[in-house]
Amino acid sequence: MRKVTWIGGLAVVVGLGYVAGVYLTAQQVNAEYTRYVSAITEHYQGIAEVSSSVDSALFASKNSLSIEFIALAEPVLDWAGTNTVSFDINFSHGFLSSSSVLKIAESDLLERLKAYQVQADKAPLQLLNNYSYDVFSDQLVVDGEVFVDGFQSDSEGVSLKIGATQGVFSLTGQDFSADLSSAPSSLAVADMIFSLGTLQLQQTGTAIEGDILTAKVALNSVAQLQVTHLSARGVAGGFNLDNVVLKFEQRIDKQRIVFASDYSATELNVETGSKKYQFDNPTLVISLDLDYLALLEVVQKIQVLQKKGDLENPSALLELVGSLTNKGVNLKIERVAITLADDTLQGNADLKMAPFSVEELMLDRQAVVDKIDLKAELTLPKQLLAALPNYDPRQLDFVVNMGFLSDEGDNYRFTLNVKDGKIELNGQELPGM
Repeated sequence: MRKVTWIGGLAVVVGLGYVAGVYLTAQQVNAEYTRYVSAITEHYQGIAEVSSSVDSALFASKNSLSIEFIALAEPVLDWAGTNTVSFDINFSHGFLSSSSVLKIAESDLLERLKAYQVQADKAPLQLLNNYSYDVFSDQLVVDGEVFVDGFQSDSEGVSLKIGATQGVFSLTGQDFSADLSSAPSSLAVADMIFSLGTLQLQQTGTAIEGDILTAKVALNSVAQLQVTHLSARGVAGGFNLDNVVLKFEQRIDKQRIVFASDYSATELNVETGSKKYQFDNPTLVISLDLDYLALLEVVQKIQVLQKKGDLENPSALLELVGSLTNKGVNLKIERVAITLADDTLQGNADLKMAPFSVEELMLDRQAVVDKIDLKAELTLPKQLLAALPNYDPRQLDFVVNMGFLSDEGDNYRFTLNVKDGKIELNGQELPGM
């Protein structure tokens, strides 16, 4: 009898422990959902009204989320028939874990979307989340999957195909990561055909303070976008870019926020009339850095203007630009290059702007020049230029005679240096500067 009692007592304890784990997870997930809604509400201030409802129970909850846009473009509003997008989000809670499914709610908008879907028997949008509660860090770990179906439309000489997108992501306190891929897309308008190949996006981000939902610009982030090809073709010719890679990085470095990007491709093929050209390794590596605290202040001011619906106010926008220039702006083009038949056009530039105001830029040009520190250089191979359509070297002779280019035999060269208010073009100081 005692054994039976002991086993029964253990079952009760285990049962209570399980229920407690489910309850704890449900509470954490509901709190996290509330934070999501708050973040969305703040993001859409002045653009849309966000509303949400929660019907919660111990083992499940049925939530709804609606975003009502304040001012949609007339063509979009006419097509959608509504300015509101609503979602159903159903949660299932387990022991220290939970899952949710987000879909577009049943509506006329959903039926309109299904009319253009590639797979109309599936939901056009699905977001599947799995939540696991870490009792030691008191954090939720979110692992998710996203699926957006492909769409196609044919009407009045326009044919549009948008490839389906799917992938995974994770969210844990300060960290975020995503890995998404999209099938090829295309657009045919009249005699032009635009094509976008398979797309792959990988991104990671870490908030410096707080968590990723409320970080604003206070985060380090790295993203890479790869596209198998990008092309446009018409009656007169076209172009095709192969293996396009775009890399983006945002980082905080000594009270400056740095935005760096690297654009590259393996080939650029251009066809014009009867001529075809193959350019190899087109590249652009560029970075911009601004004062971090100034940018953070600008972001906050933009949110205020957005809330007031005052983003189109020119004077307010000039004030925002001035907030950044008053702390100095640096721009660096580490490399711009493209190769044709072993001849490479290449250049670089390094610009450092001391703090200046928008008023100075408009009223006192020399005062701004005094604050510029610039080194720029560009090399133009003559054989590469000769291969271009309609090239006439006599046109560049005039530019050389004017001093804007230096003739160095096989190449033309352009150099520009600005420092201490003096401007030198190809080694010659410009008069009156």
